[in-house]
Amino acid sequence: MATGDLALLSQTYNQSEAEAYGITAGAVTANVNLAIGLTNGSSYNLYIQNANIQARSINLDNHVAERSFARVAAGSVAIYGGALNVAVAEQNPNIQTYIGGSSSVIKTSGDLTLSSQFDSNSETLAVGVSVSLYVALGASVAVSKADATIDTGIKAGAITVGGDLLIWSRENTNADLSQVSGGAKAVSNASGGGAITGNGSVSYASNTPSLTAYTLSGASLLVNFGDINIKTIAYIKSDAEASGVTVGIVGVGVSVATAKSDGDSEAYLSSNVANTANTPGAVNINILSQTTDDAYAYTITGTGGVATGGGSVSNSYADSSSHAYIGSNRTVIFTGDISIQALETPISHAEAKGINVSGVLVGVSSATASASPETKAWIGDAVTLIGGTKTHRYPRVDLCGYQRRDHTGYQHQRP
Repeated sequence: MATGDLALLSQTYNQSEAEAYGITAGAVTANVNLAIGLTNGSSYNLYIQNANIQARSINLDNHVAERSFARVAAGSVAIYGGALNVAVAEQNPNIQTYIGGSSSVIKTSGDLTLSSQFDSNSETLAVGVSVSLYVALGASVAVSKADATIDTGIKAGAITVGGDLLIWSRENTNADLSQVSGGAKAVSNASGGGAITGNGSVSYASNTPSLTAYTLSGASLLVNFGDINIKTIAYIKSDAEASGVTVGIVGVGVSVATAKSDGDSEAYLSSNVANTANTPGAVNINILSQTTDDAYAYTITGTGGVATGGGSVSNSYADSSSHAYIGSNRTVIFTGDISIQALETPISHAEAKGINVSGVLVGVSSATASASPETKAWIGDAVTLIGGTKTHRYPRVDLCGYQRRDHTGYQHQRP
């Protein structure tokens, strides 16, 4: 067996930034300002394909960070004026780290590690102010979307590992399990004043990653004296904030914010795990799919005048799914314990506030926070588990699907 270490490391930072600013003045004005920041369609692949490699240890580490940012700020002053401000940021990378190819022969005397990490940061800001003598209309829209695919695994080949096998995919989570700030954030503000004034502020933030960590049936897996660890760990953050102040003899202001954290994570073992006459096979097998959703939506609307109406609406959704399992028709030989866990911690918070000062007023505030995660941990049909030896205690097999929910909705309307 070779005594050297093999490390294939890829670190990528991709940024897209767009800004738009505008000021208009006149008797009659209308302006549209648009900023779009996209890092769409990017692929980041790190792999070993149809190779014959012997080493002390092998480490494939694929770390990608993307920042998509769009900012719009505009103002108008007129007798009759209108403005539309739109900011859009989006990212949907495809990140793959794998060993594949039916003719691959990989042997290590130590550890084999495959790791993919994506740090998401998609952020928008849209701000507009319209002031008119008679009619002022304004709208600000901010949209942020993050939709990553993170795929890590052993697809095919003859794989022999003398130490531990670690396969994991991570979203906004470091190797030490500390969380990375970011995710999807959208902030909008639309304010204005005039005899007749209408303003609308809309923010939408969506973070919907897909994570997988696995071994497939095309791989022949032999792990001697070490553990098998297959994990997906995700921190899925979405933040939407919308606000506005409307002042007029007749004034209408509306703020709407929607935050959505909705990922899909799967960690699974779908290859046979063998031993030999001289080696006992794997020790412990740990399969973990763990997700933390963090969805936050906040709106505040203020109106003032003789007759005014204000609406403030916030919606937050934490609806990810986590699955962990051993695939059907597999034979797994081990000497320690098996742990299969699917864990979800959804945090969903929505807050809506309205402030109205008027002779005649109509005000509505609505906040909805939803936390509907899905957790499943299982062992497939016709799976053969062979654990322990004559001198070893009986093995323990733990199956756990767990959810810890935190969802709060707060609404307040103050005259």
